[in-house]
Amino acid sequence: VLHAARHPNRAVAEMSVAAATRRLSDDLGLTGRHVFFNESWVPYEDRADWLLDADVGVSTHHPHIETRFAFRTRVLDYLWAGLPVLCTSGDSLADEVSRRGLGLTVPPGDPAAVAAALLALSDRARREELSRRVRDYATALTWERVAAPLLDYCAAPWRAADQATAPPSPPAAAGRDPGPLHRGAARLSRRLGVRRGG
Repeated sequence: VLHAARHPNRAVAEMSVAAATRRLSDDLGLTGRHVFFNESWVPYEDRADWLLDADVGVSTHHPHIETRFAFRTRVLDYLWAGLPVLCTSGDSLADEVSRRGLGLTVPPGDPAAVAAALLALSDRARREELSRRVRDYATALTWERVAAPLLDYCAAPWRAADQATAPPSPPAAAGRDPGPLHRGAARLSRRLGVRRGG
């Protein structure tokens, strides 16, 4: 199932890759038999229904700076649902998928590698083992766990190790000459009896 053939904002034009994917599926006679296109955006509150019926979560992308620094929520959804992940390499979640054995990663722009990975993930026993790992790993990503270090710091702040013995720094402007224009404005304000704030 390919989600969101159309963007929920009608002003956003259909992406060329979506149109090309549909044409290829139609030309190969796969549409409606093996490949299904969901024509509308899946509402947030309905996504669990789709995820819990899936066997594998797939997220592919092209190499790009946005890709490198992305933390894709769709992959977090796959982990929540216990789905083995098939994704392209190049971001921190893909690194986790590879390192922790949560699924398979493939190089961006390599359809043969995607096909081979999908074939490998068609093995039920392999998917079940990956799902077990995914569920174990997902417990480390709950809000309670990921927010704990920040909450601990907010409850009892500390100085950075390299600043622990340094005296507090003065404000950036302290001790600086405000310049002749500012000095002149201050003198004029005093002479005219203008007070700050009114």
